[in-house]
Amino acid sequence: MENKDELEQLSEMIKQPIKNIKHRNNLTIIEFIDGQELTLQGNLVELNCKVPVCNFCGLPSFNYPLFSADKKNFICKDCTELVVETFFKKGIEMKLKLPFGGEQVAQVLKNLNQITPENNE
Repeated sequence: MENKDELEQLSEMIKQPIKNIKHRNNLTIIEFIDGQELTLQGNLVELNCKVPVCNFCGLPSFNYPLFSADKKNFICKDCTELVVETFFKKGIEMKLKLPFGGEQVAQVLKNLNQITPENNE
């Protein structure tokens, strides 16, 4: 591949912060903090894509993994933990289908039994 060095240079250039973006005629000029400029030819194109977000906290999927049962509603790991903690604290029974065996369940129960109000706050 003859342009490998150019690709590596471009990769290093775009890893730095952008100072300014200018539009002239049919060109977009990206100016980086170190003074280098990257000129792109063509018109701006607006992408209309919907990034999944957590229905509870609004975090987008590129920050945290999201989980969904129906591909329409999503929940992140942090909100899932908060929900489970809240249900346990309120004494609400949860029928969880855990994907692991008896030894791991025993360890989880042992850990839960070690939680006291003093060390849980």
